[in-house]
Amino acid sequence: MIINEMEKGNLEIDFSRTSAPPLLRIENIVKRFASTRILNQVSLTIEKGEFVTFLGPSGVGKTTALRIIAGFEKPDSGRVYLSGEDVTDLPPYRRNLHTVFQHYALFPHYDVFKNVAFSLELKKFPKDEIRKRTLEALELVQLLGFERRKTGELSGGQMQRVALARALVGRPALLLLDEPMGALDFKLRKMMQIELKNIQKKLGISFIYVTHDQDEALTMSDRIAVFNNGRIEQLGTPQEIYDRPRTAFVAEFVGTANIFSEKIRAAAGLGSENALFAARPEKILVHKNPVCSPQTVCIPSIVIDTAYAGSVRQVFFNPENGNGKAWVAYAGNSDSFSPGDKVWAKIKVENVISLCQKIEVNQ
Repeated sequence: MIINEMEKGNLEIDFSRTSAPPLLRIENIVKRFASTRILNQVSLTIEKGEFVTFLGPSGVGKTTALRIIAGFEKPDSGRVYLSGEDVTDLPPYRRNLHTVFQHYALFPHYDVFKNVAFSLELKKFPKDEIRKRTLEALELVQLLGFERRKTGELSGGQMQRVALARALVGRPALLLLDEPMGALDFKLRKMMQIELKNIQKKLGISFIYVTHDQDEALTMSDRIAVFNNGRIEQLGTPQEIYDRPRTAFVAEFVGTANIFSEKIRAAAGLGSENALFAARPEKILVHKNPVCSPQTVCIPSIVIDTAYAGSVRQVFFNPENGNGKAWVAYAGNSDSFSPGDKVWAKIKVENVISLCQKIEVNQ
């Protein structure tokens, strides 16, 4: 607590400087492999109990960032802090965290119980404590009754649960997950997303989850760090990332976005020259005879094709003054459009997204 003497003998207590340090802080991390810079001045703070996802396509640095946090890689420059302690030079086993990989690295000659209990046995915990913690971890991942099964007798989803239980049994402050559901089928992945988030909430442990799957990121995360070219292009809540992407890359990688050409922008009277705008498909109404107003942007277009997509019908069209790239909007299945139809794409001005041309630094 910092106490400053004020005029006339009064004391002011500055509580803003007494709070505990964040669980994780990485500062200006740079990492190169040969002559290629994989991470470029990456900085990030994560608080206790947060679920943060590193999202991006392959090769943008998200897994390298995770490995540096875990201690499997050392940065060329920059520092890593856990609960205020500089752990940059500490090996993984001296950091209060655990990592779950896509390939679970289970011991095939051990049964489920031994796989989960392994780290506790290695640290020579008392047998009663090992049994208690191991059974608690198995109950948490809904695998009680599977203790004596060998890993070869388990399904992919069950093996994923064993790996998660093994990570949680040591009660880490931070759990790192590197695309742990990459080998699961779509339905099982969706189910495990909900289970994983529920486990994280119940335990109050901070999770960092690496994925290229935008649906996973949007479903589970408290915040998402979108990686591109070795840096964090945007950091925010799922709603912020989706509704207000900062760049064209974020807009197009997280969901689908229709980017305005310069001619469309000028015709709509939006912003100044070279300003960049976009619209999500669900925010566009396609009409043959629209009623436009100053509160809407109306773009004359030609329908290219339509596609049935379950609850909606996708309408693909070429906007007038576009750059040759087709746009897409979602219409009701009762709406009828055919290739060659002349239509208007109608967007409320409030639903037009203003984008930055380029982000120079991390948040």
